[in-house]
Amino acid sequence: MRNLNQTLSKLLICISACYFNTAWAGPADYVYTPLVEQGEKEIDFKFGTAKGQDDTRKTVYSLGLGYGVSEYWFTEVYLKREREGSEGLTIGEWENKFQLTETGKYAVDVGLITEIEAPLSNSKEPWEFKVGPLFQTEFGKLQLNGNVLFERTFGGDNV
Repeated sequence: MRNLNQTLSKLLICISACYFNTAWAGPADYVYTPLVEQGEKEIDFKFGTAKGQDDTRKTVYSLGLGYGVSEYWFTEVYLKREREGSEGLTIGEWENKFQLTETGKYAVDVGLITEIEAPLSNSKEPWEFKVGPLFQTEFGKLQLNGNVLFERTFGGDNV
């Protein structure tokens, strides 16, 4: 019965992944995994660039330092730089990832991500808060990840 439940759960995830095929991502966005390792130390560098429909290029790069505080909590701080056209913005970010299920115990590993961004170079820009569940499952050598992230901006002049 447990194998049937696992198979049905994985099938439901695959069907959902095919149905919800639209994703909106920025130049330096990435897919989160729900797994956390206690004591892990991380230096993280991300870079991305993309040209929008109005031919304006947006470039983002970030440098982060992270640490696995416990077997269920990983925290990371970032310094980010965004440039769109001739305008630039420096941002500080604090990210926390929580592993909610034991790795491999269930058909799907589940986690939660929280992230807050604060503008450092321009107080007129809004703050940003992001939160959402993280999912991961495996079929043999194939790994599927899903992030359902909700984002809200507040403060600044661009409300």
